[in-house]
Amino acid sequence: MVSSTNAPTSTLLEDLYSIIEGAPVGAQNWATGCDPGVSRSADGPYLGSARFWFVALPLIYLIFIRLLGALALLLRSDVSKEAEILMLRHQLSVLRRQVAGPNRRGPTGP
Repeated sequence: MVSSTNAPTSTLLEDLYSIIEGAPVGAQNWATGCDPGVSRSADGPYLGSARFWFVALPLIYLIFIRLLGALALLLRSDVSKEAEILMLRHQLSVLRRQVAGPNRRGPTGP
């Protein structure tokens, strides 16, 4: 670390010795480690916190969408389920052909 020219060397040496010994150096820590708008209490998360709602709202939305999807699946008839399975099998076959690539041997063959 580069020392500044304004600080006397005796202070730097004293700081180094105090660091080695484990004594506090006297530096000030301005970081509080906590957002000023967040109240930390033993009762649990603060419901007015932006962080709480930032996590809770997407989670609530995801649970709601999954429940609606499960309900829709239960209410469907067997015919619509069979039709969806056939459509998905067709999509898989198309994708498998695309992954295999075109026939590069040409029209006459090997």
